[in-house]
Amino acid sequence: MSEKEYPFIDYSCETYSPEEMITRSRSFYEWADERRSVRDFSDKPVPKEVMVNILMTGSSAPSGAHKQPWTFCLISNASLKSKLRALAEEEEKKSYGGRMSDE
Repeated sequence: MSEKEYPFIDYSCETYSPEEMITRSRSFYEWADERRSVRDFSDKPVPKEVMVNILMTGSSAPSGAHKQPWTFCLISNASLKSKLRALAEEEEKKSYGGRMSDE
């Protein structure tokens, strides 16, 4: 594999003062602490290109040895999505109902 096929990408990152790190970390925590699990989903259509871009973003996440060992599926069939949701909820019930400890 040549560098032309896989060019080197320079890495640089911003650095912050300890005070700025504290401020930014507190702000991030406060934002993240407002998240909630949601079981209410919109039925509004989303452009396919938006979904593809989101999947490409997920598939580019760093992983060990840059292997990205995950698979994403984009499903638009409402019946299939409903069946998958039921199966996922069944697995979740099994997990919370006995697979996981109370801790």
